[in-house]
Amino acid sequence: MIEVSDGMGNVPSMSDTGLYGDEFNTYYKNLVASKTNALADIGISTIGIGFGIPEGEEEQIYALAEVANTRGKESTSDSLYAMHQEDAATGKGLPYLATNKDQLMNIFRTIMNSVKGAVFFGSAPAATTSTDLGDMVVLASFNAGNWTGEIEAIAKDSTTGKWNASLWKASENMPATRNVWTVDASNNLTAYTTTTLAGDNYLCKNIGDIVHSTPMVVAAPPFFYAFDSYSSFKRNLSVTNPREKMAYVGSNDGLLHAFSLETGQERWAFLPKSLQAKLNEAANGTSYDPCSTSYCHRYLLDGSPQVADVYGVFGGASKWRTMLVVGQRGGGTAYTALDVTRGESFGAGADQAKFLWELTDAELGESWSEAAIERVSYPGGGTGAAAWGVFVSSGYHENDNLQYNKEGYLYGVEAASGNGLWSDGTNAIKKIKLISETGTLNYTGNTTALFQAGEIVRGGTSGAYAVMDACISSGTFGQMFLSGVQGTFVNAEALIGSLGATAVANGTLTQVAGAQKNNALSSPVTGNFNASDHVEDCIYVGDLYGTMYRVDSIGKGQTPSASKLFKFNPYPSGPDERPIRGKASIAYNEGSSGLWVYYGTGRYETAADKVNNQQQYFFGLKDAATPRATPYSVADLTTLEARFTAATIGGKAMTVRTINGSNTSANPWAMKLFAGQSGWGGPATSGGSERVFTKPLVVGGIVFFTTFIPDSDICTGSGDTYVFALDYKTGMPPTSPVFDLNGDGKFTDADKVLVNGSLVMPIGVYVGRGQGSAPVLFKDTLFITTSTPQTGSVGSGNVTGLNALLVNIPQKKIRVESWKHN
Repeated sequence: MIEVSDGMGNVPSMSDTGLYGDEFNTYYKNLVASKTNALADIGISTIGIGFGIPEGEEEQIYALAEVANTRGKESTSDSLYAMHQEDAATGKGLPYLATNKDQLMNIFRTIMNSVKGAVFFGSAPAATTSTDLGDMVVLASFNAGNWTGEIEAIAKDSTTGKWNASLWKASENMPATRNVWTVDASNNLTAYTTTTLAGDNYLCKNIGDIVHSTPMVVAAPPFFYAFDSYSSFKRNLSVTNPREKMAYVGSNDGLLHAFSLETGQERWAFLPKSLQAKLNEAANGTSYDPCSTSYCHRYLLDGSPQVADVYGVFGGASKWRTMLVVGQRGGGTAYTALDVTRGESFGAGADQAKFLWELTDAELGESWSEAAIERVSYPGGGTGAAAWGVFVSSGYHENDNLQYNKEGYLYGVEAASGNGLWSDGTNAIKKIKLISETGTLNYTGNTTALFQAGEIVRGGTSGAYAVMDACISSGTFGQMFLSGVQGTFVNAEALIGSLGATAVANGTLTQVAGAQKNNALSSPVTGNFNASDHVEDCIYVGDLYGTMYRVDSIGKGQTPSASKLFKFNPYPSGPDERPIRGKASIAYNEGSSGLWVYYGTGRYETAADKVNNQQQYFFGLKDAATPRATPYSVADLTTLEARFTAATIGGKAMTVRTINGSNTSANPWAMKLFAGQSGWGGPATSGGSERVFTKPLVVGGIVFFTTFIPDSDICTGSGDTYVFALDYKTGMPPTSPVFDLNGDGKFTDADKVLVNGSLVMPIGVYVGRGQGSAPVLFKDTLFITTSTPQTGSVGSGNVTGLNALLVNIPQKKIRVESWKHN
């Protein structure tokens, strides 16, 4: 809150208090201090501006500044900030003073820059270890005061045990001459220089703000594939001719930055072709110029790069390569693929980086999803043949006014070429509509073989295709009942059946049902029901209506088919009730066949989301190789509740999360999150319901995930983050404590809490203020970033924004056969 005086000071005089002179001054100074403290008690930081106050009458505004700064500096785990300058001698807060309009406006600008100038962490950390560089965590952050970004490598302090030893900051190691590349309209590689674009403010920042992009660390090939001579590829880049260890991250200057993991120096950067036009808009006005004080912030390359080793035809020969795929989230409508096998720059070196392809499409929308780069079957390639594909999903419409008509599409392209991976029965295709239409289509002129149930029917002109479920035929005339309709059939076009039947469309599709508008999809994740074949069988992806889909037949040349794993009943009335925004995670069902699928509902992207009080869930769903005939609903699941318990552990007061419910039979389960329920012990001032919009982590029989509870004050844009640890089969507490609540470095009954006279295992702990990232496990430490960390016994007190929690993982359950970035 900014308090501005009315230009009149309060001089000693008679008042209703009956006080005079110094007593009067003291009374009102204390009253201002009391009011400022009262505001701080409810989480409001106060800023005082004395405007036009005569000299000698500033005592009350000084009292406000002193109290506001004192309260703002008391703790780093609350939402209060010290926003005044300080007296060099006393350390007390000093008010802002202005005597004219220009001074007042300059003060407002200073305050706004101070408010925005905090360093924020919006993406997950990237942890890595190596024999030569040691253990480190790579953090991305941004400064909203000038919209700059930073990449920093953090190590654990050997004396304190805290993760706060800075190894390097990229901003301090930028090369004098930048090495930046892009491609032209014909996809030819070209250096990005001052003359490449006519209207951009060329590289006016070393690193633009990094809001949502999570750094991707790439070192020696990490996989253990036993096919296509991967071991030779791995040995070459690990031992014979080791590649440089790199960290890749997207930034809202429009560039993908490539940094040396050893020094933090930028080796090269790449500007996607699809973002060139946006950078060129800097010439249209200062609000588009990222280095102008009038700049209105825009997202550009805001997505997280994904990296995988793939085998395919590159440069005319079949070989292993390391490819990177990055989307733009809210910054654009394309995915860019690069070859980064050695990490070397474009245009230099024996094995330089290469531009592979850029995926754009009219139905793609904004490129929010993280790409899944996976090995899938290739039935047309012979026995045991496989291919590598890249899978992404459609996002919001780039024009908010057209989002109401946006549908959800899943994309699959060949990794090496970017061409369509799938088939409609005749032609290669790269997308399917996730919620496909059904309906009837009349036809004439059927003089060849009759159409058969299960046959794929394709439009010769439109390219639309569908599965024919049934057919009513009267000689050369008839009516088809179609499902899985992709595209739009047109009147009088040829209809071609995959089993040889032909006809002519008589009209267009009627009785259309099933198409879901105002939609966007979560990031896709693949599932494999036979781990030994290293071929992914299906894709799981959620939508804005809380439905989790499973897509089968995802191999090269196959025609994918979608089914529903879960659907809310009753079905949500709109896309903002229980959307799925976080990527799901997959685990094998130990001791029996099948997979477990984990994900949560809820989002925090719009102003309306801040006050959404709909009941949200976290799910643990069991799936089998054969898709379900009918989807799960909440009624089919064992329901658990994530309640709050206040406790004092190791002499420190804290609030932990405990379970209410039971699931001894390990049935598929749904955990109800906090939505203002009385009797749960939750915060009375919560503005919206608790929700999950980040990817869970499943390891050692435990599923970790973070939740977020928005503040009641929607102007703050903040809230509280918790991290949960559940048994992956039951959703119940693990058999042994996971969190070291008392900070003694052990996991014993001392880390349990008393509930109704019994010691209970907590399932969740408080992390800190702000939106929490997805959890990242590194050895025995769980990392989560928030804008402000929790500095109590559970939190780390490390580098601001980085929470490092010691956790207990039952290692005996872990068996490494192979692994991948997912």
